Order: sequence, then C-alpha cells, then structure tokens
Amino acid sequence: MNLILRIPDDLADRLGTMGELERRALEIFALEEFRFGRLNKADLRRLLGLATAAETESFLAAHAFEQDNVMPDEGARARAQQAVENILARRRGVRLGGLEIKTLVGEGRP
Repeated sequence: MNLILRIPDDLADRLGTMGELERRALEIFALEEFRFGRLNKADLRRLLGLATAAETESFLAAHAFEQDNVMPDEGARARAQQAVENILARRRGVRLGGLEIKTLVGEGRP
C-alpha cells in the first residue's frame, strides 16, 4: 500500500529529502501503532524492514520508547475497570466475594 502525504514544497525543502521524510513518517506511524497495541514487535520489525529482534529493540530504545507507553489491551482495561468498581463498592460498604469489609480488612492479621 502506498500513502501520499501532501506537504507544501517550501516546508518539505526545509524538512529533508524525500527519502528522509518518507522514513521519518513511517517510523512515527509505526511507533504510534505499536504504542496503541495495533502492532506487536514482530509487526514493527516487518513494517520498518529491520533484520533482527535486536534491531527492533535498538530502534525502540533510540526513540526513548518504554514498555510503559504501550496502551493496555481490552483484557487489561476490563481488569482495571473491575478493580475500580470493587474499590467504589468497598467505599459504599458493599460486600466483596460474600465477605464483609471488616473481615477482609482483618484477614491475615493475628
């Protein structure tokens, strides 16, 4: 698939050669898609034409990409939402798992 970006000529001249702009645009796009979880590391490597997993790791490190920047998947979001609901339920005094809050708080204490 080819994608065309329209950049005014005067700006394009200042931003670099056609090849440089094409590569930078591809890298930025790939990083964002990886961050949002739509690409995995193998996809990222393939899209950028990197030969090894080590090159992929180097690319991510060179762009100051940290694993914490990755958006959570649906399962992680669902678990986080459930945790929030549990916390809110505790504040209202609702039982959790059939146990009273007092029992849960005291659980494991001598």
